[in-house]
Amino acid sequence: RDGVNDILAMKESDCSVTVATGSDATKSIAHIVLMDNNFNSMPAVVAEGRRVINNIEKSSSLFLMKTLFTLTFAIISIFRKSIFPFDTQMMMMLEMVVIGLGSLALSMQPNLNKVSGKFVSYLFAHAIPGALVLIMNVLAIELMTKYLPPFPDAGMRNTLMVAALSFGGLTYMHVICKPYNRFRVILMLVLTTILCVWTTRFMHFFVFKDAGGNQLSMPNIFDDFTTNWMYVAVLFAILQFDIVIGNVLTWLSTLPSKNKNK
Repeated sequence: RDGVNDILAMKESDCSVTVATGSDATKSIAHIVLMDNNFNSMPAVVAEGRRVINNIEKSSSLFLMKTLFTLTFAIISIFRKSIFPFDTQMMMMLEMVVIGLGSLALSMQPNLNKVSGKFVSYLFAHAIPGALVLIMNVLAIELMTKYLPPFPDAGMRNTLMVAALSFGGLTYMHVICKPYNRFRVILMLVLTTILCVWTTRFMHFFVFKDAGGNQLSMPNIFDDFTTNWMYVAVLFAILQFDIVIGNVLTWLSTLPSKNKNK
């Protein structure tokens, strides 16, 4: 709209559109101003809006997943009277590769899906299951390395926990990437390759403090494989379980779609 008589209607509308040649009063309250005075631009405007909203939902759920994991596991550590097992560098793979690189790539992709449902509801419905997967992974590794002989040293235990946390986040990325297209397949392959190379070749760049306060490098996940093969096998089993959970969550997330707001 471009006339002053339309101002009241524009205030009541969910999304008001005007052109650059409209009155100043109209342009001041319009949600969208078409600078080229051409309503043929509207399909591109709608497509860009859908891309921004849908991709922000996916990217934000990744960040919220990590926040919920950190908060919940910190509370668990308080009740267990134990030290929070992760420092900044131990969460670096999850933050840089899965959340950072993954969310950046997803935000660049065109997304023409119709916007539906509520933003906050979508975030928590997807981030809470992802955080639970991370918590279960870390607790499983802690229990396994504590009660399942041969007991690994502190370095290998930290490496296994970092791998469980990072690949658990990758499993959640698998959930939000569905349905797959060529771009998302390539993204998942790149992220998986980075995590595999990092955990098998470059874990020694991370350091930890032993009981005596000495700084030591973390071993790669396949170091001393003849002794630690059982833990690596269990880790892979946990990740397979994560994939099953991810598929179930994907199926469950489609159930309420009929009830979403249009």
